[in-house]
Amino acid sequence: METKIQKAIKFATEAHGEQLYGGTRPYIEHCFDVMKVLGFYGIEDDDTLVAAILHDVLEDTPTTVETLRDQFGERVTQMVIFCTDEPGPNRKTRKALTYARCRRDLDTGSEVARLAARVKLADRLANLLNCTGSSAGLFQMYRKERDTFRAALYVPGDVDDADMWAFYDYILKD
Repeated sequence: METKIQKAIKFATEAHGEQLYGGTRPYIEHCFDVMKVLGFYGIEDDDTLVAAILHDVLEDTPTTVETLRDQFGERVTQMVIFCTDEPGPNRKTRKALTYARCRRDLDTGSEVARLAARVKLADRLANLLNCTGSSAGLFQMYRKERDTFRAALYVPGDVDDADMWAFYDYILKD
């Protein structure tokens, strides 16, 4: 019997198709990187790990919300929606709209939003850990966005995520 995680891996692999991460790696490897970051911090909730695998399918593939809901249920779908950037003409606008929505969702006290924020943080950490010499500009972009990203996703007093945020701050320190 196929597990929910195995089903998500198969789904994401097919959905991302020939897309590459960093210009050289099959995109599913980035999804694994996000899942590994969560695992490193002891996050083992199946729906959160499934959302980590699927976190970019709405943003980067033709996958619809309805398809995601049919295949993986409402909880996973809401986490993936949380991780999906809002549309906009440029990165600055997309991020501003997305971060405002994320902050509103987190301010409601929603457990799903809190879990999804972990996925989004793990995604950013995976991206940062993959910044190498040729992606120095990408690293600088993330450094420039540090404060707005943190303001949007950090939940004060959430001790479960303290180590992830400490690592994020360490990587991006001036």
